[in-house]
Amino acid sequence: MGRLFVVSLWFQIIWFLAVLGQERFQWLTLALGLVTLGYAAYSSRDDIGRILALGVVGIALDSFNSAFGLLVFKSAHVPVWLAALWLVFVWYARQWVPHLSKYPKGLVMLFVGVCGALSYWAGYKFSAVEFSLSVVGSLVVLTVQWAGVAWLIMRVFTNDCSVSVNNPDTDSTR
Repeated sequence: MGRLFVVSLWFQIIWFLAVLGQERFQWLTLALGLVTLGYAAYSSRDDIGRILALGVVGIALDSFNSAFGLLVFKSAHVPVWLAALWLVFVWYARQWVPHLSKYPKGLVMLFVGVCGALSYWAGYKFSAVEFSLSVVGSLVVLTVQWAGVAWLIMRVFTNDCSVSVNNPDTDSTR
């Protein structure tokens, strides 16, 4: 569990840098995201393609939300800092999959759905994003979307034998 503390701390540092720094620190956020992906590629080559693919799915989801007005950013498109944050989030979520897969999927989806929506609410409070719907309406939509994100991440990373055997990032014995 010490390893999970370190990766959680790393993710939270990048989250705060992205959400509080927004465009001011977007290139630093991107650089730290690339360092994280470089580490992921070095330590778990089997996972980097899936991390990148799921990151693109997350970026596409927020692009969709932006295009349809659910999320409103200062820029006309999904900001660089948010794209970087998606990639780091997927890497981070990957670390948790072996531990969360012990629980019922529905419970994990609900938990991640609520936490994901609350992350956007925090971003709203820090003026990183605006909602075009009411706050409650936006959070309901985001909760459902994030439950789907949780399902997809669990599906992608639990359908192979490498989840805890061949991936040093998720080896719980370390």
